[in-house]
Amino acid sequence: MYKVHIGVEIHCALRTKTKMFSSAFVAQNQDPNTSLDIIDLALPGYLPTINKKAVEYGILVCDALHCTIDPVLRFDRKNYAYPDLPKGFQITQQFYPLGKNGYIMIEGQKIGIERVHLEEDTAKMIHHSQSTLLDFNRCGTPLLEIVSAAQIHSVDQACAYVKSLQQKLIYLGVTQGRMDKGQLRCDINVSLSQNPSQLGDKVELKNLNSISHIRQALDYEIQRQSLLLDQHKKIEMQTRRFDEKTKTTILLRKKETQKDYRYFPEPNLPIIHLDKSWIQEIISRQPHDPKEILDILKKQGIDEKEAQSLLTQKDLTDFYFAVIKYTERNRDVLHLLLNDVRNQMKSHAISLPDIDPRRFAWIVDQKEENFSTNRIRQWILALLNGESVETQIQKAKEEQPHVNRIEEWIRQVCDANQQSIDDYRQGKKRALSYLVGQVLKVSRGQADPALVQKMLQERLNREKEEAE
Repeated sequence: MYKVHIGVEIHCALRTKTKMFSSAFVAQNQDPNTSLDIIDLALPGYLPTINKKAVEYGILVCDALHCTIDPVLRFDRKNYAYPDLPKGFQITQQFYPLGKNGYIMIEGQKIGIERVHLEEDTAKMIHHSQSTLLDFNRCGTPLLEIVSAAQIHSVDQACAYVKSLQQKLIYLGVTQGRMDKGQLRCDINVSLSQNPSQLGDKVELKNLNSISHIRQALDYEIQRQSLLLDQHKKIEMQTRRFDEKTKTTILLRKKETQKDYRYFPEPNLPIIHLDKSWIQEIISRQPHDPKEILDILKKQGIDEKEAQSLLTQKDLTDFYFAVIKYTERNRDVLHLLLNDVRNQMKSHAISLPDIDPRRFAWIVDQKEENFSTNRIRQWILALLNGESVETQIQKAKEEQPHVNRIEEWIRQVCDANQQSIDDYRQGKKRALSYLVGQVLKVSRGQADPALVQKMLQERLNREKEEAE
């Protein structure tokens, strides 16, 4: 048996408005090559400037990972030629990272964090059969690289490490952290050895963009290296990529050394001494650790799966706690946030800080007035869209006694006309008209036909969904 040694490098796209060293806006689904400026394209005559917000985010992460923060901010050049790098070098922090010697607890084990450093992203290459296109929108986006020690010794532990770090970064508010969007990219170094205290020659697996790919790539690579060692063959230091179709890793290139990059201090950026009081002021904004929040949610009766789902979005989590200050219906609040609100946020540009949590809680509490969950959902969506919900609710309260009578008449008619209900579900529209007529007959003309049809359709559709 061989001892597995795994180290993880996380590249986290920071949630800043502008790029790391230029004033261009960070691209948010813009057309290709529209969110850039002369610095991103390496045109001569202009000097880079450091993004202050990116440095603040870096300090937050360093503190959350128990790193020693370097009070002197310095950058270096990493020199290499590639189409996605117009300058011919990347600005990074090779010699003096922002943070070092930290750790994170994973399943009761302390995993060391060797370094946390700031750098800029490259352009995006889009490969076609006969050509490769370049989109420079991503070029210069602020990145935070987090490098773990090779203290992870199983595939499960590696996946748990990435998930835990992803959750922590999202909850800190420094990134949206979506691996499928490239906001969190993962490189993994893996080596095998017979001596548990010694590392073998490592192989780097590049650009793994999901937990499942991490698991599959590691499973294959550990098996591949084990077979080579069984045959007394040497493991070559190399860089490999994961092939989604074959579920195997494929050689990209032989492993480079640091000398290949000819690192040297960045001459176009000054050395900046960070004020200790400024660092402490940033650290004081540190939110609760996600694990603490998870424990609080569990004590409120929220199951772990729902709690974990909430914690994937810090703005939703913050809004949840803001709302439950004004209502005891925390489970109703949670379900509305995880379903209706989250879906609305995906399809519309909704900012939760613009929504009054007291009004949200007041709408949720209308359930005590015997309004249906469906009605509550409609009012919540109206609130998100900026509509006057109070007027709608007041009108509904005035109609409530009448509505209650109609519901009773509909119940009587449905109980006595199952065949017509079956016909309606089979697509016979006349069946609905017949049922409406029967309700009007039972009500002796007191019910509003339009309201009866609306309520009858809602009931039949709801029963159909429940049956499915």
